[in-house]
Amino acid sequence: GIHHIDTASWYRNLPQVGAAIQWLCENHEIVSSASGSSKKPRLLTRSDLFITAKIEEKDCNANNVDSAVSTACRELGVQYLDLVMLHQFPEKGWQETWRKLEQSVMEGRIKKLGVSNISAIELKRLYDFARVKPAALQVKFSPYCQGNYFDPAPTPTTRQLFHFCYD
Repeated sequence: GIHHIDTASWYRNLPQVGAAIQWLCENHEIVSSASGSSKKPRLLTRSDLFITAKIEEKDCNANNVDSAVSTACRELGVQYLDLVMLHQFPEKGWQETWRKLEQSVMEGRIKKLGVSNISAIELKRLYDFARVKPAALQVKFSPYCQGNYFDPAPTPTTRQLFHFCYD
């Protein structure tokens, strides 16, 4: 199975989540489902976890994004993050921010990049610019959220996003 841990610096709990990760990797046994495995219990390892971190808006610039990634890794007690999401796509300086994140991917500190709260126009610009394409797009989808694609009258932005991804 997948053990997904979704974090963000504004939750103000990265050190506590890091302590929980360490405890799990020292104490939690799992049974591997890999084919050919002896199916004996083994301790959970970092590679069994999928850790997502979100970069908050104030850190979505070339000056702060490296520090935000380093802080998340340090406070979580991990060498790398599986997915880093730009929680709010920056209006200015997004090219430099994305290049810094791509550099972290090349260095192995980040495995995949993603975005949320982005318009179809912004996503298209990012997709055309990026060397490392976004691997994840987080879109708010809730019965309480007006404008989801399946509403009788979805917002133009949501409809455009859906069509961009579908095409």
